[in-house]
Amino acid sequence: MTIEVKIYGAADSTYVDITDYIRKGGVTWSFPSVDADGAGRSLDGIMHRKQIAIKNKLEFQCVPLTSTQLKELRDLLANEWLTAKVTTNAETVTFDGYRGATMSSAIAVSYNNKDLWGDFSFSLIER
Repeated sequence: MTIEVKIYGAADSTYVDITDYIRKGGVTWSFPSVDADGAGRSLDGIMHRKQIAIKNKLEFQCVPLTSTQLKELRDLLANEWLTAKVTTNAETVTFDGYRGATMSSAIAVSYNNKDLWGDFSFSLIER
């Protein structure tokens, strides 16, 4: 499967193509539901819920990045709101969203006499 990922910063209409930053097999796509206020269990143990939306959530694991690439990605993800455009073999999905609360730590590694940052991951959640 081919996946292309472009992220647009909120400040302008330019995008950063981060396709090459994503590890092969490093995308997890989930569809969490959003419940209305008052969802939960009553005292008799019965679950009460009214689903009001299903949102896209994408989790990305990156290949080892140079310091310049990591800074570009961190600067982009610092925006409060982002637009993600994800293209697979079957479809293109575009949504406005935000970066998840946590980005993983980047670990300094050396590979072929290059200093790289490994194990960086982040998530984007639909607004």
